[in-house]
Amino acid sequence: MNNPIEVQIEKFWKWCRFKFVKDTSITYRDEIHDEPQTKKVSVWMYPDEDLPRQHTPPIDLNNLFKYPVPKAREEIGADELSKRMQGWINDVIQCGINPEVSLFHLLNNIRQGGDT
Repeated sequence: MNNPIEVQIEKFWKWCRFKFVKDTSITYRDEIHDEPQTKKVSVWMYPDEDLPRQHTPPIDLNNLFKYPVPKAREEIGADELSKRMQGWINDVIQCGINPEVSLFHLLNNIRQGGDT
């Protein structure tokens, strides 16, 4: 199963009521080379917080169960979500697939209106 691409991730988090604020750059000192380094960061507003954060929300089980699982339950109902989640659990256990990536794809499929 492929890791999600940036465009998918952005649409996914917006579906979960996150708000993209802006892309910006931050400069920091590299401790190894002692030279200023610059990296691009995305600033997002979380749906349950008042202050923005300087990163795209990570795709981890904590965030997936906190934000998109309840959103998916709203969209397709608890019974249907339960059936799909049972299939996800079986796939993770039997096939050894990455649980975060596979749950992202299951929930993203619900976001897009897919059946499975």
